[in-house]
Amino acid sequence: MHFNFRGNIVISILWLYNFSIMKDTQNKKEPKISNQLKKIPHLPGVYKMLDEKNEVIYVGKAKDLKKRVTSYFTNSKQQSVKNIRMISQIKKVEFISVDSELEAIMLEINMIKELRPKYNILMKDDKNFVYIKVHLNEDFPRISFCRSVEKDGAKYFGPKTSGFAAKEILKLLKKIFPYRHCPLKIEYVGQEHNDGTFKAKVKGNFKHPCIDYHIKRCPGPCIGKGTKEQYQDNIQQIVDFLEGKTEHVLGYIQQKMIEAAAEKKFEIAAKLRDKLGQVNQILEKQKITTPTDKSVDIINYAISGKDIFTKIFQIRSGKLLNEIGFRLKVNGQLPEDKEVMSRIIKGYYPHAVNIAKTIFVPVQLEDQKVIEEWIGTQAGHKVKINVPQKGDSSKLLEMVHKNAILFAEKESASFEGTDGKKGEEALKKLTEELKLKKIPKRVECYDISHLSGEMTVGSMVVFKNAYPSKSDYRIFKIKNLAEGKIDDYASLNEVLSRRLKWLTKHKSPQGITIRKPTKKDLSLIKQELKTQKLDFEGLDESENMVAKKNKDIIGFLRLKKHIEGAVEMCSLWVDPEFRGKKIGHSLMQKIIEKTKAKKIYILCSKSLENYYSSFGFVPTQKVPDFLEKKLKIVYKERCELKSEVATYLYDKNKYIKDKSFTTKPDLIIIDGGKGQLSSAKKVIDESELNIPIISIAKKNEEIFLPGIKTPINTENKSPQQFLVQRIRDEAHRFAIEFNRNLRIKKLTESSLDGIQGVGEKIKKKLLIKFGSVSNIKQSTVEEIGKVVGDKIALKIKSKLT
Repeated sequence: MHFNFRGNIVISILWLYNFSIMKDTQNKKEPKISNQLKKIPHLPGVYKMLDEKNEVIYVGKAKDLKKRVTSYFTNSKQQSVKNIRMISQIKKVEFISVDSELEAIMLEINMIKELRPKYNILMKDDKNFVYIKVHLNEDFPRISFCRSVEKDGAKYFGPKTSGFAAKEILKLLKKIFPYRHCPLKIEYVGQEHNDGTFKAKVKGNFKHPCIDYHIKRCPGPCIGKGTKEQYQDNIQQIVDFLEGKTEHVLGYIQQKMIEAAAEKKFEIAAKLRDKLGQVNQILEKQKITTPTDKSVDIINYAISGKDIFTKIFQIRSGKLLNEIGFRLKVNGQLPEDKEVMSRIIKGYYPHAVNIAKTIFVPVQLEDQKVIEEWIGTQAGHKVKINVPQKGDSSKLLEMVHKNAILFAEKESASFEGTDGKKGEEALKKLTEELKLKKIPKRVECYDISHLSGEMTVGSMVVFKNAYPSKSDYRIFKIKNLAEGKIDDYASLNEVLSRRLKWLTKHKSPQGITIRKPTKKDLSLIKQELKTQKLDFEGLDESENMVAKKNKDIIGFLRLKKHIEGAVEMCSLWVDPEFRGKKIGHSLMQKIIEKTKAKKIYILCSKSLENYYSSFGFVPTQKVPDFLEKKLKIVYKERCELKSEVATYLYDKNKYIKDKSFTTKPDLIIIDGGKGQLSSAKKVIDESELNIPIISIAKKNEEIFLPGIKTPINTENKSPQQFLVQRIRDEAHRFAIEFNRNLRIKKLTESSLDGIQGVGEKIKKKLLIKFGSVSNIKQSTVEEIGKVVGDKIALKIKSKLT
């Protein structure tokens, strides 16, 4: 019988026996068991241990199945604590016999990966492995990231455990050797034209060149820019760089620079000189002392608790090409060093590409020759595993060990494990240090981000029981700050005010009541609205609310119903004597609570946008049809410009359903020092909420409490300090990411956006015809009209001039 397993493993001889092993308290074999054990062959193979639920709890391989399996039930005094515990749970053993040790090791690796038995050492981070994929099977190869390696003609580099680090390297290379990463399928169709372009066939959702083309990060093959040879040259330099052939890359750039200078193309030569400097800068960061220029993988590990933290340095031609870190989980007692190292290698190398010919490890492996043969089949060349004892190689191994220790310290403090014990411990200690009344199960952290005052944003991240709850994260665009102005205090105050308003009801000032008006009240209100030149049409059919002090009306608000069933909030009036006391917000709160309408619109001038947005109204992209008529009256009677009037919406569904905003935090953390903390504390006090608050300053990682000048005495590298830092770092990351996305969005916005009648199809026609927005600006109405018609051409020309 033949079975084809993953990895093209063909097993020619298959023996499969199932038998139960019953044990008494003295671990003595009964006659039936002895008979079963006699049938196990003296052949290499893989065995599985199953418990009473028929679940596989351990998978192992053996050069001699009979000796290995029998050893579990004899010599009980020599068994480890881990094995004794495992043996007590074994109710059944299954085994597969194969032809060679190589087949056994390949089958064992696949079975452990598939079954993930609890007593095997398991990789926890293999699902996070990332590969750089160069699509060499395309006319204009793109570069992307993926999670697995396929036989598709592409070139793969990795695995990499840090997707961020991989992206940063590619970002640098993109500046030096522009390439595309879009998913478009671009086929080379014809020769280059006189203007330097060529014919290209594009498949996919293509409208116009992306931002990378405009900022010179991509040559633009989608629109036929550059040449096929130039593009493929760029890709080859990137491939050489990622393979560690950096001398090839430097030599290529130097040769091109010399050729350009000889032809007196000094501008091109200068650009190549700059590229040379950029490549050298990257290489400086990768330099490391090695005994030879040969390729070598160096593996070492550190143990923390029940986890094994592994570091692998991939060194190619004396350069640190890649650094990989991952964690393995151990159930029960930790195994011997040689078993740990064997499991690390078996866990990592099925994922590896571009494998070195030499591997340095700290201990000799039990089945080293078989493992070398197995890795060799993966790599396509012979592989030698060495244990350096002295010299530079030994120093390199020790350096990787120190990095593994640092990796263990960092990961142990991340509080993202599966058992939750570290997070619980940190929260308890933090509660004690801050003298909180209860453990802060929900912690919120706030940070502000901007670029020289542009696109100022705020972030709110939430940790529940010391773990990030990303569905509860929220972002804020700062509204009350002029573009270009830097004021972190004001920005923080706005973010907290907008967040905390969800937890506070707008209470009426003492002595003032909010209720529905009487008929007599409505008569008085109508007269006042006429005097104030406010809308009073349909007053009797509206939902109305008044504010009274004693018997005097001091405020009024109504919801006006329109034919389309829509509701407009209007006619807000407050007696000047009582303005500034949030009576308007109290009226809004009451009328929104009472109405059955879910969406309430309001039309107001820009000067009042902060007033309404602080309550919860948000701007709409388009003015509803039922408000168009009113807008015309506003323009005519008040002579207000269209840009000074806006439509806002209050969505009750959104307000009620946002569970994150309506949940009170147990602790608030501010990214900043004493100044930011003091400013934020005032906002909390004004909201009349009792929420503990602290801040953490980046400079010395000091934690401050309100009203106390000196930071609290937190133990350095303690779980509670790591937790606060982790939460702060996440808020910082989230704010920066949002700010960056806004800036990218702004860069990709076109001057053609917002012109009525100009959609994506028309923009595409214009860009294909004229090439850029600047060319459209320089064209006449007649020239534009030939593409889109005279009516739209006039609109475009008036917008662009």
